[in-house]
Amino acid sequence: MGKTLFNSLRKVNDYKRFLFLFSFSSIFLKYKRSIIGPFWLTISVGILLIILNMIFGSTSQVGFIENEYIHYLCIGIIIWNLITISIGESSNIFINNKQLILQMDFPKTVLVVANLISNILLFFHLLLLIIIVIIFKPFSYNINLIAFLIGFILTIINLFWIKIILAYIACKYRDIAQIVTAVLQVSFFITPIFWKHSKLNLDNSIYSSISKFNPFKVFIDSIRDPLLYGTIDLFNLSYLLVFSILSYFFADLVVKKLDHEIVFWV
Repeated sequence: MGKTLFNSLRKVNDYKRFLFLFSFSSIFLKYKRSIIGPFWLTISVGILLIILNMIFGSTSQVGFIENEYIHYLCIGIIIWNLITISIGESSNIFINNKQLILQMDFPKTVLVVANLISNILLFFHLLLLIIIVIIFKPFSYNINLIAFLIGFILTIINLFWIKIILAYIACKYRDIAQIVTAVLQVSFFITPIFWKHSKLNLDNSIYSSISKFNPFKVFIDSIRDPLLYGTIDLFNLSYLLVFSILSYFFADLVVKKLDHEIVFWV
C-alpha cells in the first residue's frame, strides 16, 4: 500500500522554504518581463465584469436594490476566477514539474500546496476590483467576518482536495485536462455568478436540484453571502463539510494508489 495523504501532508511542513519560493517564482515566471505583472489578470477580469454588467445588468437587476447587482456580480466573478484557476491548473501540476519529480524525492503534495498558494495570491490581486466598484458604485456591505472566513477556508480546503485528485489522475490520463476545461466552461453558465438562484422559477424541477447541489454555486455563495448580506446558509455550510470529508477520503485513496507511479507518467 502506498503512502497516505495524511502522511504526505505532515511532511509538507518540512518544505516551507520551498513552498514560499515556488509559489512566488511561479507567478514571477508567468509574468516575466511584464510591466504590470499579475495585474493583467485584474484588468482582464475587470473588462469581463464590465461586459457582463452591460449585457445582463438591465435584465438581471430585478429583485436587486440600487447598485447591488454590480457588487453581486463582481464578487461572484472574482470567486469564480479563483475556482477556475485552481481547478484548471491542477491537471498539469505534476507534468509541468517533471524535472523536480524525477530528480528529487519529496511529497508530491508539496507541489499542489505551492500551486494553491499562488492561486490565492492571484485571488488577492483581484480584490482591488471590489474597491474600484465600491468607489464608483457605492453599496453598503453587511459583512460577517466570521462567516466569511468559515466559507472561504472551507472552500479553499475543498479546492485543495480537488486539486490533489485531478493532479494525480490527470498525470496518467491526459484527456482529463480537456474534460476539466469543458466542464468549467459549461459550469460558468449554470452557476449563479451573474444571476440569482432564488430569482428563477425552478421549483420542483430537475434543474432546481442541479443548481442547488452544484458545488461551484455552494463555493461562491459561501463566500459572497457573508460579504454582501452577512449570512451563510446552513445548507451550504453542511454541504461544504460533507463535500470536504468525502473529497478527502477520495483524495487519500488516489494518493495511496497512484503516488508511487507518478515518476513513470510525467
